[in-house]
Amino acid sequence: MFDNLTCALKAAGCTAANLVKLTVFLRDMCHLDAYREARNRFFSIVTPPAAPAVTLVEMSNLHGPDFLIEIEAMAARCRLRPRLEDHIERRFRRAPHRFKTA
Repeated sequence: MFDNLTCALKAAGCTAANLVKLTVFLRDMCHLDAYREARNRFFSIVTPPAAPAVTLVEMSNLHGPDFLIEIEAMAARCRLRPRLEDHIERRFRRAPHRFKTA
């Protein structure tokens, strides 16, 4: 079940380390132990370690009649903010007359 999640994350340019929220839908809570075992295996190999928030819901009617579990995931990618020094340097190159020194 987590192989599909890995593929979807990769397609978005993310990894499991980018996960921030999982919503897990189980057809029957009797499958909870199997889900936890698979989840623990999946997150044990994630580097750096991930600890997304998780909501778990029992739902009798999933996407397909053979589905026992569905997982909805949210991931976040960071966009690094440019350093202030880089910004000043770029402005100086564009308008050197503004930054004359005595």
